[in-house]
Amino acid sequence: MVAQAEQLTRDQVAIGDTWDLTTIYFDDDAWEAELDAARQLLVTAASHRGHLAESAARLRLALDDSMALHETLERLFVYARLRLDEDISNTESIGRLDRVTAFSIEAGQALAFFDPEVLAIPGERLQELIADPLLAPYRHLLDDLLRHRSHVRSVEAEELLAQ
Repeated sequence: MVAQAEQLTRDQVAIGDTWDLTTIYFDDDAWEAELDAARQLLVTAASHRGHLAESAARLRLALDDSMALHETLERLFVYARLRLDEDISNTESIGRLDRVTAFSIEAGQALAFFDPEVLAIPGERLQELIADPLLAPYRHLLDDLLRHRSHVRSVEAEELLAQ
């Protein structure tokens, strides 16, 4: 076992022996900008509430917006977690991870309507929507949602669980 005094800090490690987070975000400012942009993505994704059954095009748009938010959240989380792993005593990194965690919870609450609203679409209408070629990229996701129908609660319950 290596003694605590013998462990190197990140600034003592050769740059070639560290990971390159610039492939995710150029710097912390770019991460902050994406977190701010993600807030607008959330507003856009949440704006589909009450409209998912209107058409395959509307459901596709809602799914695209939701996925864009989820992908952005994933990048934000990975970067924040890896920055914290560089030095777990860095308070800026701790704060960064805390902020993205809080935003993720907020997003989960705001989008908790999605699964129950899709499943509330009458059976025949839902099958028509799923069969539409516009939704082909999401067919597996929608089939999985149908398969897990018994585990999806009301919008109110899902919002509570998201908290």
